Amino acid sequence: MPQLTEPQFPLKKLSFTQQPFGVRVKCVLDSSLVKEQDCITGAAIEATGGMEPYFGLSAFSKGIVKEFGRSLGEFLGKLDKQNGTTLVYSGTGDAPSFQSLGFKSSSEWGVFQFGRPASGFGRRSELMPVLRYFLEGEHVVDVHQSARPGQEGIYVFLLDGGMDDYPRVFDYLGQFVGDVIGQRRKMSRLVFVGFGENFIETSQGQLHALAALSNRTEPPIISSLMVSDADNLFEDVKDAVMVYVKVSRKGAVLDENGKLIHDFPNGLPGAFQFYIPSGSGSFTIRMDDNLFIQRVSI
Repeated sequence: MPQLTEPQFPLKKLSFTQQPFGVRVKCVLDSSLVKEQDCITGAAIEATGGMEPYFGLSAFSKGIVKEFGRSLGEFLGKLDKQNGTTLVYSGTGDAPSFQSLGFKSSSEWGVFQFGRPASGFGRRSELMPVLRYFLEGEHVVDVHQSARPGQEGIYVFLLDGGMDDYPRVFDYLGQFVGDVIGQRRKMSRLVFVGFGENFIETSQGQLHALAALSNRTEPPIISSLMVSDADNLFEDVKDAVMVYVKVSRKGAVLDENGKLIHDFPNGLPGAFQFYIPSGSGSFTIRMDDNLFIQRVSI
């Protein structure tokens, strides 16, 4: 089994899995390579009662939402072609609703104060209102109008419990994926994040089923991940988004003999995977006209 010696720039993370036909290599590139993308971005942070302890509103609660929201807003703001991004609280108040926190630049999100939702923490986790906001243009209240039909987008949804409107979400996203594949609407990528041990134990099946709606597309239109450790929350989410981010106009991966393993004619993504033969000593990443050699050992 190959073992990482030391990741060389532009690589940030590497993992290896032995397979019967070789070794699967998963790469995540350094986020410093990320540039503005030809898309718009947005994110929803659940604000139901279950999330209240993570808002840091008392001396006995952690400010996880503030730390995560600031980091995510900064990151997505750098990707958005309008130099900013829109964040919302989902599941607020007594009725199925959400609260837009507005469109702000990357630097503005870096100092934003994530406080209590204006209408209070919600009792139900309903995602349809915020899905329509980002994908259909409903309830658009901010200047950026991040939810404009016809715009390509990358959207992140942080959940801490099962969706109370899951059947409607499943049907809606099934139609959405079909429309994207059938080229009846522009591509948008959706990343669903289940946060906390309780979510993993009780609700991860919902996210697995949503991701399966697009498991025949590469990269998938819908992806999901479960995160139990708050310390890794943003980094894990960023790695998931990097799959959809292009860091160069074209790229490729070559084996130790210079043979093409994987071609990326439409741009090298920020995270990707490929296979190398067992016993390989290195591979090379080509970004536009630059070559980067990563050595591995057995």
